[in-house]
Amino acid sequence: MEAIEKQTGYKFFFNNNKVNTVRPINVVADGKALKAVLNDLFAGSDISYELVDQTIVLSADKQKDKKTQQTESKQTQDNRYRNRREGEPIERHGKSKG
Repeated sequence: MEAIEKQTGYKFFFNNNKVNTVRPINVVADGKALKAVLNDLFAGSDISYELVDQTIVLSADKQKDKKTQQTESKQTQDNRYRNRREGEPIERHGKSKG
């Protein structure tokens, strides 16, 4: 992020308590537009960004985080069903419909 700030004049703005930016990453930015570089930089993370004047505002993307949680929950549920013995009842967890 420091390299982007130095090369573009943009500054990053985010809340350290809500946005975790600590992860090693290498992005090839030669000749790319800033938005393309940022898309590469935050791909596969729960971080979204918005360009406001000369500031790159980062936030935790709740939609990405929600999709990740749903996928993990589905995988846990699938594993629970796969690992049960033949003839055992299937346990249901979560909200009751009724």
